[in-house]
Amino acid sequence: MSRKFPPELEEFIRKASWGKHLPELHKIVTAKFGDMLTQEQLKSFLARKHIIRFENHGKFEKGHVPVNKGKKMPAAVYEKSKHTMFKKGHQPNNHREVGSERINVEGYVEIKVAEPRRWQLKHRVVYENYHNVKLKSTDVVIFLDGNKQNFDIENLALIDRGINAIMNHEGMRFADAEITRTEVNIAKLKKAITVAKRKLTNNVK
Repeated sequence: MSRKFPPELEEFIRKASWGKHLPELHKIVTAKFGDMLTQEQLKSFLARKHIIRFENHGKFEKGHVPVNKGKKMPAAVYEKSKHTMFKKGHQPNNHREVGSERINVEGYVEIKVAEPRRWQLKHRVVYENYHNVKLKSTDVVIFLDGNKQNFDIENLALIDRGINAIMNHEGMRFADAEITRTEVNIAKLKKAITVAKRKLTNNVK
């Protein structure tokens, strides 16, 4: 059964909570209202009432300067922690070499192209290398047969975002590469007709 609290409690907490950490706020509320809420109950109360105490949600604000900036670590502290520090040239256990591949959450294969953590979609890299071109951000390379791991150059087609949107909207993708290639041409024709009609309408006006 949920407890009912006096309206003035919520009003007080809303005013007093800004910029306060939970233990500090709990002391203030206890001093005002007594042992009405435990610290855990106060935490739940804040969440239930959507009371926000920190605008940056615990992140450092832009321009924040650490208190230890420019200061050397005390010798005693260094001796205790030096065995856990990264050494120069050290590579973490999960380091991947350039040329390594991985599959992202969307099922596309990515390839590491440079250090330290520069990855690109493999099918775009394959297309660029084969055609000796540099793709623009508006360029879309699709798998004609829908198989995201078929990097045969004949299975990759370059379209723009407009054509891609038409194909997605009208379901113009198939497991048969040749059918999809035909649909690409149809989508390009549809886009060209739309652009021509728009120009004609503007000229009439």
